[in-house]
Amino acid sequence: MLARRLFESVLALVSALVFWEFLSSIYLSNSITVYIAAFLSVLTLVTGGVNIYIKDKLLEEEYIKPVIINVDKVLVYQVVKLQARRVCSILVNLAGAVLPMLFSAIALLTIAIVKLDILPQVLINASLLTLLYHKLSVLIKDKGVGVPIAVSIAVTVVLSTTTSLCLNLNNLISFALTFASSAIALLVGVDLMNLRRVVLFNVRKIIIGGMGAADALLLIPAASALVTVNVVRVLSALVV
Repeated sequence: MLARRLFESVLALVSALVFWEFLSSIYLSNSITVYIAAFLSVLTLVTGGVNIYIKDKLLEEEYIKPVIINVDKVLVYQVVKLQARRVCSILVNLAGAVLPMLFSAIALLTIAIVKLDILPQVLINASLLTLLYHKLSVLIKDKGVGVPIAVSIAVTVVLSTTTSLCLNLNNLISFALTFASSAIALLVGVDLMNLRRVVLFNVRKIIIGGMGAADALLLIPAASALVTVNVVRVLSALVV
């Protein structure tokens, strides 16, 4: 129970810092920013248990398993093909999926208004991260699809920091680019591209962002954006 409370406290702090960073970047006063960030952080935790039904979908996956049989000291190699089919209910979690996608849309809109010419770079970063996240993703029985948090954040920070420094982006655009490219890449590379593989676990429903505020779809973009902005600040100060 203590560990859970501690974890929830850390999540609340990270969420508050993310909202505070973004709101501060658009030049809102600190007094207003603190209250709005705290409110949004609490809202994120509260809505973590809300799942929205999307539709039922027939999923099919072919599973190939090599089998080696010992017959009278002779090893016989065979390949067994299994066809898995199941109708699954697709749901999205309010805090773990809807919120990061909404925040990504706001980030993309911000980029389009402030610095439209880097939108192609956002697409490039999102495409690279999609491939990387997909390679890193693993199936976890009874949990769904997982991705290593620390490695994913490190990869995202390196790519986003390099992009920000090369293009001389300000804090607001660096934050928006990192969050949007990471969230979109996670949705596509981890959740959507692995959707059919989950049917092998004989599941009846698939919840995108099912871990709520603790889901990688929210946690990785949020942490990556925070770290990237602060790394860019430090490196920019050293160069100056």
